Amino acid sequence: MEWIDLECAESFVTLVRREHFARAAVELHISTSALSKRLTRLERQVREVLIIRGPSGYVGLTPAGQRFLARAHHLLAEARSPTDKSPAVVRLGVPGRAGDILPPMAVRLVGGCLAQSSGARLVVCGVPFGADDEWLLRDLVDVMLTVVEPRRAGLLETPLAPSTRVVSLAHTNPLAEARLLRIDDLADLRIVAVPEAEQHWISPWCLADVDSARPRAGVENVNARGVTELAPAIVQDRACGVFIDLLAQRLEQFSTVLPLVDAPALLTRATCRVGEDRSAVITLMDILGVFARAALPVDSSRCVCARPATRSST
Repeated sequence: MEWIDLECAESFVTLVRREHFARAAVELHISTSALSKRLTRLERQVREVLIIRGPSGYVGLTPAGQRFLARAHHLLAEARSPTDKSPAVVRLGVPGRAGDILPPMAVRLVGGCLAQSSGARLVVCGVPFGADDEWLLRDLVDVMLTVVEPRRAGLLETPLAPSTRVVSLAHTNPLAEARLLRIDDLADLRIVAVPEAEQHWISPWCLADVDSARPRAGVENVNARGVTELAPAIVQDRACGVFIDLLAQRLEQFSTVLPLVDAPALLTRATCRVGEDRSAVITLMDILGVFARAALPVDSSRCVCARPATRSST
């Protein structure tokens, strides 16, 4: 059973509704190039050509596209429904956009392990920055992959593995010539931040958790749904970005990425609701633990492991 990227499915449905690449891209807050790449990725996932393209862009759907449209609507409704408890689907939430933290290869490996172990299908959902706890408590996702400790009661976290922090810089920034960076190197640089997120969530990305007493140049607030919207501020050298190493592959597409060697590592964790007892959800938590400790490549024969200790938020 193939894995379908929910973000790609949503882009496909939006394009069909808008019947125009540029209008669909505006609605999704992405570029037409990014939309085209998502649709190409979706066609690779389903192994079918779904869209008829012409010199002016969108023309219509192929027969395979017409068949998949109903399936895409079903997948989106299934993932968004707060009452859906089907053991055949496990919804994994990741901060930002679905493809930022987990590259397609990683998703295929995790999804393959889940299908092999439990028969369930993995759906990866991008979660707005700072909305980790809310999406879990509203039952919009089953498991949240994050480095931020849950603050709301009723959530249970499973520690996975430490993640080191990295700095994303414009290629033209003089610091991009270095091999590594320290916190003091960033004293004169603004750091990108998302204003909608609460302070405790944004703190590790602004270094407020380790650097609150030191003078800083400040933050560059960006209304962002994912790394795509943060990129212009970094590329134009208006600010740098502090991220975890899991995003390095994505960040290297547009910036220089260097390790921040004196910043404490952040604990990657998988969080679910207290009382969650579906075997497929528990299996996914186990798989994420193996994945985090192995840090790729993941061997599907190792996809079942002893579950680490868990902790409930109060």
